[in-house]
Amino acid sequence: MVLKAQLLAEHSLAQYVATRVPTLAEEIADRNSPLRSGLALILLAQALSLQDEVPPGCSDVLWPALKALNSLRNDLAHNLYPNTDKVICRMQEFVRLVSGDSI
Repeated sequence: MVLKAQLLAEHSLAQYVATRVPTLAEEIADRNSPLRSGLALILLAQALSLQDEVPPGCSDVLWPALKALNSLRNDLAHNLYPNTDKVICRMQEFVRLVSGDSI
């Protein structure tokens, strides 16, 4: 579920960036591009949002939550035996960020 959520988030971010900077559309579509996914895509979208319609109140939750989801996905996808405690902490952090609750 984490991997699917991250893919959906990256797809939305890629569309967001390509719509605002059409000259990057081809670069983002390239599977080998460092702009296609991960933290680079999040940071690029975040920088573009400073000039766009993302309200500051949403930014306080949106960008940290996307970064937390990306870190969680990386732990699961790049480690054959991920550290269970670390994964649980990252999951709790993501849930805390999107729900606004303290865990």
